[in-house]
Amino acid sequence: MGHGAGEAVLRQFCPSNLISTAGITLVDTLPLAEYDGGMKVKTSISLSEELLKAIDRYGKPYRNRSDFIEAAIWAFVDQIVRERQNARDIDIINRNADRLNAEAQDVLTYQVQL
Repeated sequence: MGHGAGEAVLRQFCPSNLISTAGITLVDTLPLAEYDGGMKVKTSISLSEELLKAIDRYGKPYRNRSDFIEAAIWAFVDQIVRERQNARDIDIINRNADRLNAEAQDVLTYQVQL
């Protein structure tokens, strides 16, 4: 299942190893406004010197800090979406666990001994 309009942009701008390489978390929330990378809104945020050093160290493949931070935030948003989907899936499995386990036990009775 897709994650909406932002997924294609996320895949385009965010390498899959970004978060594990950088090992940093940048934001708690992100207003979902522009997905297409088009119009940008200038904003001001405060970051620790340590985080800025990490951005400068790991952000070299990107044009600038803004592109790196945007890619990192998209990766984090994608992670949140994935975690929520996984939680929903686990809830569905747990609600149906008794039935699924009984079905699996029934299937095993048809297994031929070797």
